Amino acid sequence: MIPAINILSDFSAEDLHYSDGSVAPPVFQSRLALNGIMRFDYIEGGPGYRGPQSSSAHTLIMPVQDTPIRLTIDQDGYRENVVFKRDDIALAKAGSVTGWRWRDHAKVIRILIDPEGLAAFMRRDLKIELQRSRFEGQTLVHEPDLRSAAERMRSALVSPDIGSDVVFEALARVFLVRLVQRAAVVLRTYDARLQDFDVRKYARLIAFVEKNMSAKITVQDLASEIAMSRTALARKFKLKTGKTPMQFVTELRLETAEQLLSDGDLSLAEVSVACGFADQAHFSRCFKKVRGFSPGAFRKTLSLK
Repeated sequence: MIPAINILSDFSAEDLHYSDGSVAPPVFQSRLALNGIMRFDYIEGGPGYRGPQSSSAHTLIMPVQDTPIRLTIDQDGYRENVVFKRDDIALAKAGSVTGWRWRDHAKVIRILIDPEGLAAFMRRDLKIELQRSRFEGQTLVHEPDLRSAAERMRSALVSPDIGSDVVFEALARVFLVRLVQRAAVVLRTYDARLQDFDVRKYARLIAFVEKNMSAKITVQDLASEIAMSRTALARKFKLKTGKTPMQFVTELRLETAEQLLSDGDLSLAEVSVACGFADQAHFSRCFKKVRGFSPGAFRKTLSLK
């Protein structure tokens, strides 16, 4: 287990200053996740600013409102004026000296990630190491999927339902995996025994499952996709991820199911078919076994009260 860290004092609500002279936002909700690797904040207020400071955490800030926000980013001596729109994410790498000034009332999600905890999570859970990031050197990126995942976390954060804290923790893990998938440019396997099962083959398997989500998928199907024997795939996949290939398929099916459930347009039966489960009962059993609660309870928890 990764030791918990204290990033609460590193970047707190009191670091923010508002045009009316206050230092506390009208709305501030916060929670740590993944044993201290991530901190999630929802902040509402403004106009205001946070003066340039160095942070020990990677910082992602994203608006959750439809109206744009006029934002000035000061990072390492460089100033940039931007129009901050929905699906944009403002970035500050750990160690950079960054300040923000927003000239409009703002509703934002702020996510802080401990670099050492992230590296340990990638090695332990994903069996990979990051060599560099696609976001390197950027202060603003456009990432609708990440924003959507963050909003689902907030829905769980404010939900009064039983088990919402468990749902929040599961969604935080999904967000972190999605962030790695989106930001990683060059990855290498962490275990030398897996050099012929690199991240490109792993990505091909993900793409194959996503393309055939509603169909039956076997270990042989996966092995054929990357030109590997069934036995070799089963052994190397277990070594790389700690899971069997079919556990991997089920996990992707459940992640897709969570997305469809949060969208709210499909019935449970329709979600089960779209995600390749034999029937609704099979879907419910798998969901509850892995997530600890039923699909219906998950959907209810994500509904803002």
